[in-house]
Amino acid sequence: MSLLGVFDRFFWSDSLLPDKLSVGTTLAHSAIRSVIMLLLRQPLSLLAMLATLGFAAPAEAGWSDRLDEAVAEARETTDALAAMAEQAIILGGAVLYQNRHTIAGASLGCAAGAGLGALSTAALAPATGGATLAGAGYAALFGCGAGAVAGAQIGYPLDHVFEEE
Repeated sequence: MSLLGVFDRFFWSDSLLPDKLSVGTTLAHSAIRSVIMLLLRQPLSLLAMLATLGFAAPAEAGWSDRLDEAVAEARETTDALAAMAEQAIILGGAVLYQNRHTIAGASLGCAAGAGLGALSTAALAPATGGATLAGAGYAALFGCGAGAVAGAQIGYPLDHVFEEE
């Protein structure tokens, strides 16, 4: 019996009747049958295939090993970034603590200056027919800048009480 006969007898056994097979199964059967026919017609290709099947390729790292390595490297990178972030937070906190009065004075001065600038344009709006309202944003901006400088000048000596001048 030929190789195709053995394949057909095994594939079309009594438990697998053709009316119960799906389209995919019959397509797979035809594909396997055509490969067997090709190999039987060309004996050199059959010998080449059998020869290559006899040699095992060296084992390589699979995708799961590569994934594990990538996760481990990501963890190391995340830990290094977390350590650098902690250092930056500590240094930033130290700088903020040393200049807390200057920063607070600048913030409060900006808020007061912006409010004063916007209020002055709103107060002049009835007298100018609303023409000053177009410059309210610029007035608030300049008021914020001037107030921040004034507030920082007030807060700076409080941060440097014990320094000699």
